[in-house]
Amino acid sequence: MIKILKIIGGIFCVFLIIGIIAQSGKGKYNPVDTTKTTSRAYILDNGWYVSGFGTVAIHDFTITNNHDMDISDITVQCIYWAPSGTIIDKNRKTVYQVIPAGKKKRIKEFSMGFCHSQSARSGCDIISYKMGNEVIYKQ
Repeated sequence: MIKILKIIGGIFCVFLIIGIIAQSGKGKYNPVDTTKTTSRAYILDNGWYVSGFGTVAIHDFTITNNHDMDISDITVQCIYWAPSGTIIDKNRKTVYQVIPAGKKKRIKEFSMGFCHSQSARSGCDIISYKMGNEVIYKQ
């Protein structure tokens, strides 16, 4: 029984080390400027890294609200590209926060969920948000 536990522990350690090595190249920010200056609500300073054994995309970004009303419940979509330039993944999540009129808010370490293991770069944009009781869809 002890021998089986040692084998299982050894296998776990090997996978842990492989995960750390695989993540080491992706642990740095990979900024992509997704500024949409023609829009009144947009994302700036999109940086990201992969965590969770190289499977979960964590993003840092700033949401800018140039409206004269507060916005909330901002749906963000992130697209992931392979080193070849091919789009290989997309994720959508909602940021359940209020961004006051004319202000910016930094969102740090926001989990976008699982991403493709070969993701080399990413870019995010706002898909929709609430302003008052109305949902605004960006096109």
